[in-house]
Amino acid sequence: TGSLRDFVPMAGPPPPPRPGPPPPPPGGAAPKKKTWAKVEVVTEKKFDKRAWSLLAKMDVDRPSFPWSSAVETQRLAGGRGTRGGVLVVNLGGSVLAVKSYDERAGPPAGEILAGKVLARAGVPVPKTRYLGKDELEEATEHVARSWTDYVSGQAAPEFLTIPLIRRRAAANNISDEMLQGWIDTFNETKKNSKKEASRVSAMEFIGGETLAGNTVGTPELQQLGTIAALDVLINNTDRLPVLFSHYGNLSNVILCPSGDAAVCVGIDQQCNPLQGDALSSYLERVITQAAAPDLSRLETALAANCNVVLDSAGSDAFLGGWIGGLRKVSAMVADGSLDACLRDAESAAEPGERDHVTACCEFIQQVAAAITSLKV
Repeated sequence: TGSLRDFVPMAGPPPPPRPGPPPPPPGGAAPKKKTWAKVEVVTEKKFDKRAWSLLAKMDVDRPSFPWSSAVETQRLAGGRGTRGGVLVVNLGGSVLAVKSYDERAGPPAGEILAGKVLARAGVPVPKTRYLGKDELEEATEHVARSWTDYVSGQAAPEFLTIPLIRRRAAANNISDEMLQGWIDTFNETKKNSKKEASRVSAMEFIGGETLAGNTVGTPELQQLGTIAALDVLINNTDRLPVLFSHYGNLSNVILCPSGDAAVCVGIDQQCNPLQGDALSSYLERVITQAAAPDLSRLETALAANCNVVLDSAGSDAFLGGWIGGLRKVSAMVADGSLDACLRDAESAAEPGERDHVTACCEFIQQVAAAITSLKV
């Protein structure tokens, strides 16, 4: 027996020869090599909210918009890796936001309805309306044209995909064959997803900063209390953590400067209707907890995101706004304005949205009845 150093393995058979290249196709034509295109790389300009806030706000209630006057478009939020996102467009010196909905965040009809209910209750929210088919076709052309710093290859709202592909191809001398390949790939992916085209809305541009990352005082806390109470009416869980078992999303409140305080504007609200046991549990929570809510999660959210300690004065301010919000719901039930708002929403709903809008309206009416029974 020797050491491992003395062990020499027996020589085995030689390895098989490497296979040669595949035979040419019939007719002797060589396989076509894949071609690559050189494309220009564009850097997306940093969004300057202050500069955009200096522009006049376009009236969302007007019947049409001057899309051909678009001189600049920028991404405001979202749209990175999703179908949704908000863009801002400079229409000849007036600013308008354009929102493409990502239905994974909730049906667009639920967001539109939620905004209408909160606005009827006096909560500041952006005015919003859907763009019709002809409006959207015109908007698509000019929004894509004026989005000069769009970064090629980056996610964009779905309705802009093809015009941005065409613009990219024209700027980089892409062949018609390759351009058509890109378009075919997009259309095939869209077809396989079996989803309807995402809805697009014109929306009032809201300047200011998000609540997350900014401090607030008692005037703002009182407004937040009112917003939180109205969020309970629509089961909007993605904002302030009061009566909801989460830690909040304070980015869904915008602070707009107004004198010595700020106006708190709610954004991205969503009505989330419940049924069956989930509805019963929710109504029970409203009846047993809404008159004197636990603010511990709110305290944690404000401390972590705003560096705000919710002391007794702050708690009193928030609860004052909260009770005011609950009373506003009761007043809307009594004077019929809530029912009128819901009827308007149902009558304005598109055919494919009516079932969801009806479910939202029925849910809101049941929650409103529970809030009214508190007699705060």
